[in-house]
Amino acid sequence: MLHADASEYMTNFTKPEDLVREIFDSDEEVKKQFENKFSGEILKFAEAISGAFARYDKLVTSPQESVQTGLVLAFLHGVLDDLVTSMKLFVTGKLGASGNLVRQTLEGICMAILCSESKPMKFQKDEAVYWKLMEAEDERSGGHRAIHMLEANYDKLGVLQNGAK
Repeated sequence: MLHADASEYMTNFTKPEDLVREIFDSDEEVKKQFENKFSGEILKFAEAISGAFARYDKLVTSPQESVQTGLVLAFLHGVLDDLVTSMKLFVTGKLGASGNLVRQTLEGICMAILCSESKPMKFQKDEAVYWKLMEAEDERSGGHRAIHMLEANYDKLGVLQNGAK
């Protein structure tokens, strides 16, 4: 049973003002606990991601010559953004949402790799150029299918089979 005074610390989800306060809560206490426990790991993550952003910035400042290149860069940016957002969710204790973004990150990596190929690849019962499917908003290019498409075309993409799996 809760202490009588503990209720002042609990959010009453039947009150709009409590919900608004909860939505805008910065979760500083939870973040501090994660920082204390995982600061080394978080620093390693930040070092890796900052290096990836630096390489991405070099790619973006180069002249863009095609829709295909633009799609690859868009997916790469989405991957980096999803990783940062996933870590932000993780350190506020939102593990499920953080994990969902990691899944989305993996799909984005696959989509970037698929878009980088100019030759037709296997898609269901036929062959197609993935980035052209993306441009045409073809349902076969959906992110939820990208991992399977990469696995089916690993050899054409220069990806190791174990890496694709």
